[in-house]
Amino acid sequence: MAMKKIFGSTTTCLLAAFLTVMLNPGCSIEIPSTMQVSQTQQGRKPQWASNAQRTFYGENLGDSIILDWDLNDEAAEYFVYRSTSLNGPWKQVLRTSQAAARTGGARVDLTPDARLMDLCYKVEAIDSSGVVIEFYEPICVPKFVP
Repeated sequence: MAMKKIFGSTTTCLLAAFLTVMLNPGCSIEIPSTMQVSQTQQGRKPQWASNAQRTFYGENLGDSIILDWDLNDEAAEYFVYRSTSLNGPWKQVLRTSQAAARTGGARVDLTPDARLMDLCYKVEAIDSSGVVIEFYEPICVPKFVP
């Protein structure tokens, strides 16, 4: 059977697909990672990305980037950094508590650069002592193409 590509229209839909899609034997789904971006049926790049571990996701909505990641139960807060390259330099753009992350859902980076260029993000989970306890593999979200 042919491999089918599924792309979510929003990060929330994409995450729901990870939780609810049931595959028949012999079927598979290809989800692109930051290292391997596939083409959609319309010939455009998808405007979202995930890391290889599928623990960190981002989607470009044109005027903002929606970010979501798997929460670490030991974290007190998270630091989110942005760059125009996986090699940096990185600038902290968001700091959120564990409580806010649990109740607020996805985080949003409101940036006009979303329409101009690919933007890379990385997340660090920080414990109550201020120690980084988890690094999430960075992602690069493609620029918005209407």
